[in-house]
Order: sequence, then C-alpha cells, then structure tokens
Amino acid sequence: MVAETVDLSSNNALKHLSVECLKAAKEIAAEAGKMSATAFRQPKRVESKTCAQDLVTETDRAIEAFIEERLRKEFPGHKLPNFCIAIGLAIDKIPALGVVFNPITNEMFSAATGYGAFLNDQPISVSRGVASLSQCLLITEFTTNYEEIENASRDNLLLMRHIRMMGSAALGMCYSACGRVDGFLVKGIKCWDICAAVAIVREAGGHVTDYDGKDVFDLYKGEVISVSCKAVADEIIHLLQ
Repeated sequence: MVAETVDLSSNNALKHLSVECLKAAKEIAAEAGKMSATAFRQPKRVESKTCAQDLVTETDRAIEAFIEERLRKEFPGHKLPNFCIAIGLAIDKIPALGVVFNPITNEMFSAATGYGAFLNDQPISVSRGVASLSQCLLITEFTTNYEEIENASRDNLLLMRHIRMMGSAALGMCYSACGRVDGFLVKGIKCWDICAAVAIVREAGGHVTDYDGKDVFDLYKGEVISVSCKAVADEIIHLLQ
C-alpha cells in the first residue's frame, strides 16, 4: 500500500491522511513487534549509546531501520522541503549581499545593499502594522546548544502570538523578509547560516540586531533577532535580559 498524494487544504483531506497513516502505523508496528518478540528469545548484544545508562541492542537498530524503510516506502512523498542554498557577502563584517534559494519550491530570495530585496525578482517587504510581540508570528530554531532550550522561559514564549520552527535559519529569516512571518530569532547559529539572510531582511525594511540590540554586530557571535520593526525587537531583547 502506497498512500496517494493528498491535498491538505480541507479537513476531509486531513482525515483521509490520518486514516492512511494510522493503518500503515498499525501494520508496521505489528511487523516490528514480531521482530522484537523473536529477538527476545535469543541472546542479546547490548551497547551503550550516549552514556552507560543509555542502552541499545542490535535489535533496536534493526527495528529502527525496518520502520524507517517501511515508512519511506508507504509515504514516499512525505518530506520537509525546508532547506536552501545560501550565499552571502559581508564587507567589513557587515552583510552586503545575499541570495537564498530553495530548490524544491523554486523560490529565490535576493538582495544587495541599496537595491532592495526580492523573491523571484519581485520586490518584497516585511510585514507592516505589527507593533507588539503579542501580535507576532515568529520563527525560531533551537540549535545543538541545549542550554538555550532550558533557558527559554515558557512565559516569555507565551507572550508571542505564535511561534514556529522550520529547520532552516536562512529560510526563516527570508520568510520574515517577505512578510510570511513577523520575525525570527536564534542563538548558537553559524555565521554562514545567517549572513545572506541578514542582508535580505534589511533590504526588505526589517530590523536586525544581535541579542544586545546592536545593529552592527559580529556574525560570529551566532545570534540574531530579525523582526519587522524596532519596537518588537526591543520587547524581545528585554525578555532575553
């Protein structure tokens, strides 16, 4: 059984997809269970993963590989197209040019200082009319610095209207540049992940700073706030102090 491509624009389509996924999950779980039951009666080789308390057997790995293979076969169209090619130029550490291209959606964001920002050669602008954090839809990313997750206050996150994660800092910032979202923030990111997008957001009329509120900052710090206006940036910076 291979699930057909489904238009998810309606509730009926979502229900249809849920039924297909549930049926496949039950079948795969039953087959994986047989593998596990068979292995239970046989000698085991146990290894540690991340620490002495984090154990894994060869059966764990075999079942994981089996489930992944089956899911790919059942739902070959289920992929997340949130990745891109990003090329940026910084002059004296200030982003001056940027190109961000998503080859799956065929969207190319581009900008150069003084020339404006564009999506597929059409001018773009950040969202207007958003004056406070409570009105904002923001994108963020939690990097491999898990301390940032622990320090992220749940109360602070609730002050935003909505928050999303999409897996690409460059695309997240470009979405704020064209008004799809109201802003983006991240800490612990690499400079090459944000250089191009900083130039694009600024040319789209956005406000870009580091976590200290500096407009001119070292990209190697790996932190950026990219929003539609300074008022929202100030609110975020206050919460981060």
